[in-house]
Formats: sequence, C-alpha cells, structure tokens
Amino acid sequence: MKKEEKIMETKEIDIVKIIDDQKVTQVVEVVQDVVQKISEVTNMEEENNSNGISNVEEVEEGDDSLTVEVRQITLRMAKMWETKGHTHESMDLYRKIIKRYKDSPEAKVAKNSLVRYAKLFESQGRYHLAQSLYDELFL
Repeated sequence: MKKEEKIMETKEIDIVKIIDDQKVTQVVEVVQDVVQKISEVTNMEEENNSNGISNVEEVEEGDDSLTVEVRQITLRMAKMWETKGHTHESMDLYRKIIKRYKDSPEAKVAKNSLVRYAKLFESQGRYHLAQSLYDELFL
C-alpha cells in the first residue's frame, strides 16, 4: 500500500461516526471543491491535447489515485446523507458522481442508488418523482 493511500485510509476511518450534520456539510463542500478543481485540470488537459499541445509534466501515478479517492469519498458522503435521511443531499451527490465519472464503479453504485430512490418514490405513490428519476437515468 502506498504512503498516500495509508494516509487517506487513516483519515477516512469511521468518518461517518465522527462528524455531525453540520460538519458533513463542510466536508461535502470541500470534496466538491476538490472535484471541481480536478474537473478544471482535466478540461485544461483535454483542451491542450485537442490543440496539439502536449503536457510539459508527466502525470504522476498518485494523481490517478487522488481521483479515485475523491470518487470514493464523494460516494461515502452520499451514502452517509442517505443513511441520515437527507434524501436531496444524497441524490445530488449521486447525480454529481454519475455526471463527472460516467464509467466509474462509483457511478454504477450511484445509479443503482438513484434507481432505488425511484422505486421508493413509486411505492409511495410519488409517481412524478419516480418517472423523473427514471427519465434522468435511462433517457
């Protein structure tokens, strides 16, 4: 296990148990900022590549692991919100995961979670919400 992975693992241990709702909001904001920055860097790299400009610096192996860690943290935060009964917050994070990391394992989990929400809404007679989610996911 790499040094960075050990540090991240140590920091993430029992995060759900030690943060209250207010701190969760702060952590979500930090994670979203990190995700946004990664997205901006990725967009700049894509623009450079499409313009024939090669990267001056080689991408280090750790950079990919950071993206994986951000996806995993974001997914855990969404699950935590869901566990605490904060439907809208968890759904928003699931949607962001799907949008930003379409082909990732976390996106598949997020999609299944939104399908679960749609089935719940359907069972509650909230058909318009269920249909909206199904349309969002499958159309």
